[in-house]
Amino acid sequence: MASGRPPTSLRVVLVAHHVLVADAVKMALTGQRIQATVLPNRSRPRELSEIARVVDALRPSAGLILRDIDDPVQLNRTVVLARAIRIRWLLLTSSMDESRWGAAIEAGVGSVLPMSEGLDEVARVLRIVAAGRNGLSDATRDRALEAWRRSGDEQRALVERMGQLTPREMTVLGLLAQGHTVKEIALRSNVAEGTVRSQVKFVLRKLGVSSQLAAVAAHRRVSSRSSRSARPTTAP
Repeated sequence: MASGRPPTSLRVVLVAHHVLVADAVKMALTGQRIQATVLPNRSRPRELSEIARVVDALRPSAGLILRDIDDPVQLNRTVVLARAIRIRWLLLTSSMDESRWGAAIEAGVGSVLPMSEGLDEVARVLRIVAAGRNGLSDATRDRALEAWRRSGDEQRALVERMGQLTPREMTVLGLLAQGHTVKEIALRSNVAEGTVRSQVKFVLRKLGVSSQLAAVAAHRRVSSRSSRSARPTTAP
């Protein structure tokens, strides 16, 4: 484009793991004539229902998700969000694991970009996604979906079960995986040990395992799928 400036304005919604990141990206997009509304970073059913009502009222052309999906918590939240709110999503992530890209695409994300991309490219792909086109090349999209499917039924089922955990339960599981005891988690969270034990019981039940060791092993299996692949190609 000769002018280097998009000819029309665009309305999008934006979700990020950190509020400061969301605010910074929102401000940067303004210079690209993209008006972004920051949504709460929530994933519980009741919270998603409220977010869906906000999105319906805003009628955005697309949505932008900023998350590190190498983190299983953020992968799960991305999948849950994309399934619950059916708009044209672009995922901006530091992960280069094609199977995780595939998980997001299968859930309804329209395109994925590495966080290393510049603002001009993010704006360009946002406009592509908003127009209803794929922001990824067909080859990259197919490769990501195939990588996700190759990960196996057991792996996908595990990710699905983890997607049933609440954000607090995922936090507790992550802390257990880091080697923290129930007592330490309770002290960090300023809650009673009994509360954390109840949360652990819900985690075990939802994951279909009988011990904390098995739950931690499941978390690590999901987390370990962070192998780096060659940089994917976006659509022209």
